[in-house]
Amino acid sequence: MPEISISLHIAQDKVSVQVVRDKGHAIEVPAEMRVQDLIPYLVNIAQVTLPNNNPRDYCTLLVSRPVTDPMKTLADLDLESGDALTLIMHHHTINLLLIPNNELGEPLRIRHSPTVIGRIDAERVRSQPDVSLLPLLPEDHQQAVSQRQAELYEQEGLWYVKLLGRAPMHVNSQPLKSGDSAVMLQANDVISFGHDPNRPILQLTVAFETED
Repeated sequence: MPEISISLHIAQDKVSVQVVRDKGHAIEVPAEMRVQDLIPYLVNIAQVTLPNNNPRDYCTLLVSRPVTDPMKTLADLDLESGDALTLIMHHHTINLLLIPNNELGEPLRIRHSPTVIGRIDAERVRSQPDVSLLPLLPEDHQQAVSQRQAELYEQEGLWYVKLLGRAPMHVNSQPLKSGDSAVMLQANDVISFGHDPNRPILQLTVAFETED
């Protein structure tokens, strides 16, 4: 059974009812209108098909208000028996940020999953990475990163890294090995390139940002 979502805005003696399912079709009804009369009116506007002609047998009108202060307790909300709490999930895209430890470049913003990071090789056009680390590498260490060094991918809001190349790579000083499972990344994790994670050729700090 489909639901009818509405938003109520009270102004003087009128109630503006926004039917979300109807893509912005707004109506105004008298403030003294009874809920039993409002329900069939809304059902008709939303063009919902019901098993019989009595919408009150199949519909319940819920009036909810956003809780803008998360420090309030349930007692502060003056809840009564039969009240309904609705949790609205705000869908955000979580981008991965890789912040270099040097001043050679801006943070790498990874928006797409999967993304391969590595080193551009002009002689091997078919195997180029999605994001090149070459601008971040010192000129005398251009080979410290493989052409396709690692894959970064997002799954259910979490970002992971999986080694693809042969060049040494560490996460929080732990070496990544070819064939191992992907490692989940968390904020402030440190990704380092080079044989010695204590003296990395390149170091990237993990951060995240949300995007609507």
